[in-house]
Amino acid sequence: MLSENESVIDRDRAAINRENSLKSTGPRTEAGKQTSSLNALRHGLTAQSVVMPNEDLEAYHRFTDSFHADHKPSGVLEIQIVQCIADDYWRLNRAKNMEGHLFALFIQQKAPGVDAQNEQVRDGLAMTDGLREQTKALATLSMHQQRINRTILSNVKLLKELQAERFSKERSDMTKAANLYQLHQHENAESKDPVPYNPANDGFVFSTEEIDSYLDRDERTSRARRTDFHSEAAA
Repeated sequence: MLSENESVIDRDRAAINRENSLKSTGPRTEAGKQTSSLNALRHGLTAQSVVMPNEDLEAYHRFTDSFHADHKPSGVLEIQIVQCIADDYWRLNRAKNMEGHLFALFIQQKAPGVDAQNEQVRDGLAMTDGLREQTKALATLSMHQQRINRTILSNVKLLKELQAERFSKERSDMTKAANLYQLHQHENAESKDPVPYNPANDGFVFSTEEIDSYLDRDERTSRARRTDFHSEAAA
């Protein structure tokens, strides 16, 4: 339990903190503003939220939706991996934009003090001067970009492995389903009241339309392999 003196000290400290917070108006000097800008850069790279307050949420959704449309994930794990890849590319693009903004900041702050007639030479010298002063900020950007790239490569590799395994199983299951479907059709060919084949009874998720499409494609592929197109063209 706090003593009376400790309680008084805590109240005085709280009052002082409130008073100081009212006096604080943020960085006033150019150096202070630049430090604040670099702090924002650091927080933007390590933020828990994928979309920062200054970013377009709709643009983010369009960006990530394009990844899902391109990779066509199936199942929770594949969907999650594709989302992680899209989010990391969004972060990577942000880091690259920050790098560009940092160079623009160098030019804005340093160019007026560079004695050069040529504008390109002036901007180049300004960026060089800025690089010399902000090597830590650029190193931080580079470190984050490398880390994000490694994560992307790892997730892309995992996604390809999962999808290759899924595609292989789907092809195997479709072949088995097609064979059982053909057997069912053969056994019911002479029946006066044929029973429609239900793939679900054999544990398959395919529809009979999908199996028919597979059989038709397989039959046409076989005909294409047997056909000598060069001989027909010569005739």
